[in-house]
Amino acid sequence: MEERITKFNRAAGVVLSLMTGVMYVYENTVYLDVLNRLPADTAAVAALQTENAFYYSYFQELVDTESFADGLSRIVWDRRTEYPDTLNVIRRFNIYQEILLALEFRFGRSLGLELPHPFHFFRMHIILLNGVGQTTLGLLAADISGNPLASVGCYLASFLNRFQTSRLGNYTSSDLRELWGIPLLWLQSYLVWRALLASYKATMRRLLRVGLVLTTFAFIVSWQFSPFLLLLQATALYFVCIVLGFESIRPTLVEILNVYSLSLALAVCAHFGSPYLLTSPFFFQLVALKASTSICCCRTRAHRGWLSWTARRLAHVAEGLIAVLVFLLVRKALAPFATADTHVYEILCTKVSTINDMLPKRLQLSASQLPACAEPSFNANLYLIMGVFKILEWSSAEVYIKTTAAPAAAGAMVLIIIRFASHWLGMAGKAKIEDTPETARPSDTQKDVTVATKKKKEAEDAALLFFVVQFLLFMLLGSLVNRLRVAFGPPMMVLAAAVMGPRLVPVFLQRAFPKSLATLLSLAWLAHMCWMGSMLPCITAEEGICQHMADKFSNDGDLVDLYDWINNVVPAGTPVLASMNLAGSMRAFTHVPMIIHPQFESENLRKRVQRAYELYNCGSEESFAKTMEQLSAKLVIFEYSRCFFTPYNLDDKRKNCNSKKHETEDLMCMKLHARSRFFKLMFMNGNYAVFRLRKNPLRTNPAPRASDVQSWLEEAETWKDYVQTCEKTQGGGIWAKCLPLVLVIW
Repeated sequence: MEERITKFNRAAGVVLSLMTGVMYVYENTVYLDVLNRLPADTAAVAALQTENAFYYSYFQELVDTESFADGLSRIVWDRRTEYPDTLNVIRRFNIYQEILLALEFRFGRSLGLELPHPFHFFRMHIILLNGVGQTTLGLLAADISGNPLASVGCYLASFLNRFQTSRLGNYTSSDLRELWGIPLLWLQSYLVWRALLASYKATMRRLLRVGLVLTTFAFIVSWQFSPFLLLLQATALYFVCIVLGFESIRPTLVEILNVYSLSLALAVCAHFGSPYLLTSPFFFQLVALKASTSICCCRTRAHRGWLSWTARRLAHVAEGLIAVLVFLLVRKALAPFATADTHVYEILCTKVSTINDMLPKRLQLSASQLPACAEPSFNANLYLIMGVFKILEWSSAEVYIKTTAAPAAAGAMVLIIIRFASHWLGMAGKAKIEDTPETARPSDTQKDVTVATKKKKEAEDAALLFFVVQFLLFMLLGSLVNRLRVAFGPPMMVLAAAVMGPRLVPVFLQRAFPKSLATLLSLAWLAHMCWMGSMLPCITAEEGICQHMADKFSNDGDLVDLYDWINNVVPAGTPVLASMNLAGSMRAFTHVPMIIHPQFESENLRKRVQRAYELYNCGSEESFAKTMEQLSAKLVIFEYSRCFFTPYNLDDKRKNCNSKKHETEDLMCMKLHARSRFFKLMFMNGNYAVFRLRKNPLRTNPAPRASDVQSWLEEAETWKDYVQTCEKTQGGGIWAKCLPLVLVIW
């Protein structure tokens, strides 16, 4: 009877989880319905900006080429991304999802199927994949709690915290790497959970092992940040096995390490031997853990007495020290080659200063005591200027608290710890077989059942503690980098939904309340659901569905105008220098090659970006012209919305702005408009200006002072040349279009 109930609960949990996945797909389809009301090309420009457009551009390129093979050759030998260098894009970037979807689109088109516009085809796949991720979270909630209805609670908690757990509903972020990677992480984590639950059995099932390899491989190749999250996951597994002393899961741990190794090897091959993966901290950790588990191949035995326990713990300490030592040695050996992640460490190091400022005055360190990297570098500032890379905001924590997600998740973790402690201390009614009188000894069959039950409970404890430790590690990372809320937010919803589950209740409580416990848990679950339901549709107008359903405003018209001018006026193959964000967008919607782009995992690109960002500072025109020549750029684009004293301090201090001695007219984007010797204004609208580097600089016009720039900008003579150029290239009449535009802008 009990087995039937278990099977029914599992089936019910699967069905309800699938329903929540379908609801999530429908939910995001409604959020993004605004894109269906626009012309498809305009919708793509609005939804695909910065890195989103950058990655999408490869899908579009593969769809538009005459043959798929021709498109692949352009990607493998790409000169449009970091002109004039040739890149193997598959080796450098995580674009296998774009390649596979382009192949699917072309195959469907070849069969004569009526397919939607490529952009809508593309984004629907992202929504469907995230629906699978929500289904997996529901399954995790049902499994962790032992209550199939927990999947409903997980969806409801996620719905209330949607803006804090996912960026899918943000219509301007339709192709972020985490939108692909995070659902795959939940699939992979669910399979790790299942593997730990079955760790009391002899070996991992083949189907489970294959699923783990495929999901881990897919996660690695879909998101460049995946090695950091896998590093934390492996740390959680090793912590449970070594620090918490669950030796019974060691065989499963070793098998999972083998899965990691195989998946990483396949990913390295798929990325043509990517140095980014071969020098990642996850690779260092794998080598260290494989070494320590091979050297200290402890076996699970029946141990008795404090002396035996102490010996085992000392062996665990020695094993952990070996792992740490090997990790440091491998990292030291590969340090000269491990340059891809340096910007990540620079960002994380700046958090030291932030955390120090949060401490009480008496505990704060002086500036001289902080590490040098606590002061943001140029690379760190590129990210920290955006709020999503700062520490977790208190407003986010308030949402988690108000929706009961944080308190309920904390309660679930407390229950799991109590359950573990009660089992460890023997409060769960473990059989004391060896102390039972001879006449009262159970049969061999009873012994086997008792031992099997004990092993199964221990496996459950290990799996639950693994999920808690992984969540805490993800939360630590997400608290330091706000954008990574996507990594700890969903597991928080899982724990919050599982808090009323029978699996989390310690056995001594089950024995104390054998009849009333199920009723009490059901009533508590119902009360929790009603409380969350009373907050629907959202706790404030700025959160969740209310934020996603609010009116959208943008200046995408200026962006479309810029793209139209480039595609109609600028000769193909003309290299353009623009900011990383704008360059990412332009690669998808224009034909010109770019100098820099938003994907920052390359030391060479980071150096190039710093040279290029002279455009946002106060150096001389002559110096910037030389930089343009060195970067092989012919055109440069300024965004008026970013024409202010920049926080990007270059290593070359002579080119930086100093608010004490510089004025607004000293900014490069301002003074190039005023009779520049080295640049000619070619295009401008409400938000963008394009300048062409002159082949031969003008002999007149000495380097202007701020006062000169201010007066020249007000003179009609300054704009005469541009108005004539505008008439030739854009038409429409001088007085009808070009001169009024100048007057409106200035």
